[in-house]
Amino acid sequence: MTESTAQKLDPETEPKFELRVTDDSMRVLLTCDRSLLEGRDLYGRVLAGLQALKVKVIRDRMDLLARAELVLSEGDGGFVDEPVAEGTPAIPSEDARVEWSKDYFNTQYVVDPDTGQIDFTRRVGDPSVEDGELVAVFHDAKPGVPGSDVFGNVTQVAPPKTELPTAGDHVEFDEEAHGLRATRPGRISREENRIHVDNVYEILTDVGGETGSISHKGTVIVHGEIDDSYVLEATEDVEVRGTIHECRITCGGNLAAMGGITSNYKGTIRVEGTCQTRYAIQTNLDCNGQITVEKELYQTATHTFEGVTCPRGRIVGGKTIASKGIEVGEAGSKSGTPTHLVIEADPATRAKIAECRASIDSAQKKLNGLYDRFRQLKSQLDSFGAAGEAALAKTQEDIDAVEEQMLESTTAIQELLEKQKLDKTARILVRDKAYQGVIFRILGHELRIDTQIGGPFVARLDWQKMEVTLQSGTE
Repeated sequence: MTESTAQKLDPETEPKFELRVTDDSMRVLLTCDRSLLEGRDLYGRVLAGLQALKVKVIRDRMDLLARAELVLSEGDGGFVDEPVAEGTPAIPSEDARVEWSKDYFNTQYVVDPDTGQIDFTRRVGDPSVEDGELVAVFHDAKPGVPGSDVFGNVTQVAPPKTELPTAGDHVEFDEEAHGLRATRPGRISREENRIHVDNVYEILTDVGGETGSISHKGTVIVHGEIDDSYVLEATEDVEVRGTIHECRITCGGNLAAMGGITSNYKGTIRVEGTCQTRYAIQTNLDCNGQITVEKELYQTATHTFEGVTCPRGRIVGGKTIASKGIEVGEAGSKSGTPTHLVIEADPATRAKIAECRASIDSAQKKLNGLYDRFRQLKSQLDSFGAAGEAALAKTQEDIDAVEEQMLESTTAIQELLEKQKLDKTARILVRDKAYQGVIFRILGHELRIDTQIGGPFVARLDWQKMEVTLQSGTE
C-alpha cells in the first residue's frame, strides 16, 4: 500500500508538496511545485516529511539541490516523482550450475526441417566420451546479499541451490578443473544426480536364435532385426537398425526404431522415454515421452503422456492417445477406416493421487488422536513420573512418524499433479486431410467426421461450450 505525506494547507494558496512511498517500500518520491525548488528550505521540507513517514534514509543534500537546479534550468515545471530516499536492493543468490563440455544428453535424432525425414545416423547430442575427457565444469553457488527498504526493514534473499552432480561409475572429480572427468571411453548417462560412463551392449546381428533374449543394464544397439517372440530389456536407450517384429521390448530410456515396427498385435513395446520410428504397423506402443513417426501409424494402439507427431505421414485405424497433442499429415483412409485420435489425461495418475489423498485423510485422523494423547500425558506428567515421560516421548515419536508420512504423501501428490497436468491448449493438428471415419476425442468430448475435410485444420476443445470444434489453420 502506498503511503504519502502532504502539508494540510489551503491548496489555493500553498504550493504542492507531496511525498509518496512506492509499493515495494524501496523509494520515496517527491512531487512539488516549481516555486519550492527556488526556495532555501527545500531540503528541510523533505527531511521533515521523511521523518514524519519514519523513513531511515535520505538523499544527499547537495545531490538533491543540484537536481533542483537542473530542473529549474530545463523547463518551467517542478519535481514529479523525484526520488528523495532509496533503500538498498537485495542482491539475489546465484545457484550452483554445471557447464557441460558439449551437448551429451539430447538423444533425439536430427529431423530434416524440409522433408520431415529422420536421420537415424545423427543425434542432436553426442553422448560418446573419451578416456580422460573433462565432461563438466562446476560453478559454485554464490549467496546473495540482503537489502533494506526506506524504513530500515531488511529484505531477505533466498539461499542458493547448491546441489551439483556427483561422480558415478567411471567418472572422477577433478579438483584442478573443478569438475568431472571420464576415466574410460563409453557413453555418458545421468541417473538422478550421478554421472556415469556406461558400457554399451552392441549386437552386430539380429536378436534371435543366435543371441537369445536380451536383458542389459545400459544401452543396447542392435544392428539387425528383432525376431518374433524374443525379448529385449534395457535400462537405458535402445537402437534397432532393422525391423522390430512380434517381440517384447522394455526400454528404460529412448527407443529408435530405424527399420520400423510391425508386430501383428502380438508384441508389446514399453518405453520410458521418447520413441522415434520410421513406421509402426499393428503395434501396441506405450510411451512416456514424445512419439515421432516419419511415415505412418497403421492400426496401432498407441499411448503417450506427451505428444504424437507424424506431420508428413498418416495415421490410419487404431487408437492414438496422447496427453499433450497430436500432429499428423493425413488422418484415416478413403475407405472410411475408423481412426481414433484422442487427447486424455492419465487415469493411472489420477488413481494414485486419490490413493495419496486417502492416505493423508487417514493419517490426519490418527494424528488428531495422537495430539489428544500427547496433551493428556503432558498434563498428568507429574503423576506418572518416569513412566509418563517415556510414554510422552513414545507419543512424540509416533507423531513425528505420521507427520513424515503425510509430508511424503503431499509431496507425491504435487509430483503426480505435475505429471498429470494437461495444457488447455492441447490440440489435434491435421496438416493435409482427414477422411470420413476419423473420430476426434478430447477429454471425453467427441467429434466424428462424416466427410473428407481438407487441411490444415485444428481440432480442439472449446472450454466454454465443452465441445470439440474444428478451426482452419495450424494454431
